[in-house]
Amino acid sequence: MTEDLAWVRQNGSKYGFIDKTGKLVIPLQYDDAGSFSEGLAPVEQNGKWGFINKAGKVVIPIKYDNAQSFSEGLAWVKQNDKYGFINKAGKVVIPVQYDYADSFSEGLAKVQQNKKWGFIDKTGKLVIPLQYDDTYSFSKGLASVRQNDKWGFINKAGKVMIPLQYDVALSFSEGLALVGQNGKYGFIDKAGKVVIPIQYDYADDFKNGRAIVKQNGVGFFIDKQGRRLDIDLYAEECAHVYVGKAFTRSSMLFATNYQVLGFSTKTGRVTIRNLTIGGDKEVSCSYIPK
Repeated sequence: MTEDLAWVRQNGSKYGFIDKTGKLVIPLQYDDAGSFSEGLAPVEQNGKWGFINKAGKVVIPIKYDNAQSFSEGLAWVKQNDKYGFINKAGKVVIPVQYDYADSFSEGLAKVQQNKKWGFIDKTGKLVIPLQYDDTYSFSKGLASVRQNDKWGFINKAGKVMIPLQYDVALSFSEGLALVGQNGKYGFIDKAGKVVIPIQYDYADDFKNGRAIVKQNGVGFFIDKQGRRLDIDLYAEECAHVYVGKAFTRSSMLFATNYQVLGFSTKTGRVTIRNLTIGGDKEVSCSYIPK
């Protein structure tokens, strides 16, 4: 659910939207759909995209080759293999001229031309030059950027705040950013200080004060001080899931977009519960604490 509505699909065919009671409020008539944001949702018909409001009325014509949900009052659209931005009135406010673009975040959007990335503001002004080989969107005032195969962080003025020295650098989450060097991973703060050593074979972003890491073949949670948390972690690999089938304790706990799948501590076996999709399905998997 986003903004009290969720897109649904039935019989592998058309998309529509339901409300919190499960009532179909926008008919199953679209070939594809995105989530509602700022009162509008992108929808596709006959290979073209436009936007509808919560009453199901088309308010921005279905004429674009692609479109993304609104963010900070603007949405990117694609026409003839180029990207630009429209406002909620459907007016093109930033010309459709970029090779790629992403949604606005903290007042800036990353754009690409001639295989180089930079950032524009909401007037379309290029405020950070097209000079980077890759980048993430801004988060907490910083964006990770890559140049000459190394990652670091810049501020909104384009100044390098954390040197481009890492093999990997993700966006900040809960005050820390995951970085990697020489095949190992750790975390830095916004000052660029390594606060959790770069020593793990795998790591994921912090969520709710903890992050998943893997070391010497063992996966576990850590807190923001790098201390190991005493939480059981069933984790190894994805698999095909059969409805009702139980998995051994060493298997992954699974989650889908539809239902988190439970487990039984008494038997030590993972059991599929309330799976709303039928048959033999390969589902996305997540590390889930006991």
